[in-house]
Amino acid sequence: MTSYEAVSIYGAGQNNESFDVYGPVKAYVNHVGTNVDVSWQAGTLLQSTNVAGPYKAVTGATPPFYRTTPTGSSMFFRIQP
Repeated sequence: MTSYEAVSIYGAGQNNESFDVYGPVKAYVNHVGTNVDVSWQAGTLLQSTNVAGPYKAVTGATPPFYRTTPTGSSMFFRIQP
């Protein structure tokens, strides 16, 4: 264990936080042919037709990949840890 890891664990404990968390989850969106591919590391993929929400879980989407076909309306995605 490095000194930084030890200090991080100690600091998390001092603030009643867990030390075994990972950083921010990043989502990647690619247009492939007529499909849209969404990739992410962990968490629940959420979608909405409005950037402000409300967002709901995407049925059948599990990390690290989800493929959908655009319907002509705007679609916004978020990741819920």
